[in-house]
Amino acid sequence: PVSAKAASQPQTNIALNAGDRLPVRSAIESVVVRSANDSAMVLAEAIGKTEWNFALLMTQKAHELGMKGTVFRNPSGLPDNKS
Repeated sequence: PVSAKAASQPQTNIALNAGDRLPVRSAIESVVVRSANDSAMVLAEAIGKTEWNFALLMTQKAHELGMKGTVFRNPSGLPDNKS
């Protein structure tokens, strides 16, 4: 399901609305082909339950892969003004 937070993500997105449902395959395709920030948030919330938890999981995986200086703050790669 698409949350209000996911629906409010800036361009580039696929114009999802809160309450929409997005199949996983379509979400992945839109992230790969369009860099859709709204779809990235939908996937992050589905995997991590929250954007923050997803960022922690991604950071942990990056460290496991040897990228010790990498820190994720969001699923889109957009600048994070809070850090």
